[in-house]
Amino acid sequence: SDSTTLFPANGFGAPTTRQPQRRGDAGLPADAVVVSADSHVSLAEDIWYERFPARLKDRAPRVWFEDGGFQFGSKERPLLPPQFRMALTEFESLPGCQSRHIEARMADLDAEGIDKELVFPNGIQILFSYPDLEVRDLCFRIFNEYLAELQAKAPGRFYGVGLINWWDPTGARASL
Repeated sequence: SDSTTLFPANGFGAPTTRQPQRRGDAGLPADAVVVSADSHVSLAEDIWYERFPARLKDRAPRVWFEDGGFQFGSKERPLLPPQFRMALTEFESLPGCQSRHIEARMADLDAEGIDKELVFPNGIQILFSYPDLEVRDLCFRIFNEYLAELQAKAPGRFYGVGLINWWDPTGARASL
């Protein structure tokens, strides 16, 4: 995609063209702990299909990479709209933005002088309106478990923000 149409000429620019800034360049004290409070990660693995129980596998949304970005749903019924995917593809070609490359992500944090990050999901929010509540709940639970696995690979640095079953009081308690 043409990043000049998405980013202003004098702005920070597209993530794919940006150069990391070292900690010393920011003028922070040497002992400062830098926390990114609004990081995002794109799901890059087909976790729902892989982890759904056999009886529900045919209802599991799939995850695949296509045209520079990740998509959810099925080839016949993709869930992410083209405009949203266009924005996400500015990030998703970078290994550190993908969930399957946690080591590259930590290298990116090191290059930027970031010690810890609070990480929100990219794209998965489309499931907030998924009509099959059983599938939605299972997707959220599987994603939360997956986030915990990522967090275990980067202890003390990667803090994933999970998804809560807000439509059912019992489910809300369980997901918390």
